[in-house]
Amino acid sequence: MTDALAPTDAALDATADGPFARLIAELAELGYEPDDSPDLVTYTATDGDTAVLMYLSTEPPQAVLTGTNSDDTDWQVAVTAATPPTTQLLILYAALNTTNARVAVTAAATALGLTAY
Repeated sequence: MTDALAPTDAALDATADGPFARLIAELAELGYEPDDSPDLVTYTATDGDTAVLMYLSTEPPQAVLTGTNSDDTDWQVAVTAATPPTTQLLILYAALNTTNARVAVTAAATALGLTAY
């Protein structure tokens, strides 16, 4: 699986426009690739079990993170265009590191330029 422990420079320095620019930059750095649909863009990684669906034509636009737990139960969490980019990254790292809360907190803190203790 992609090393989700540390954020990338793209997550910290993304300057693209749009409500999910920072999230999209981080997904790209983590090896997630979008499909070609204009209204529903799905980001997936070949070595991951978490997908991110971008509903860009809804009002407000939404990003929905989905996955499956080890007990085969499905989960999802949605953020809207009004969700601050830092919160979007917190949710991403929590979703990618479901088995280790410390790893999720450390990765999120680093993405936000903070130190986790």
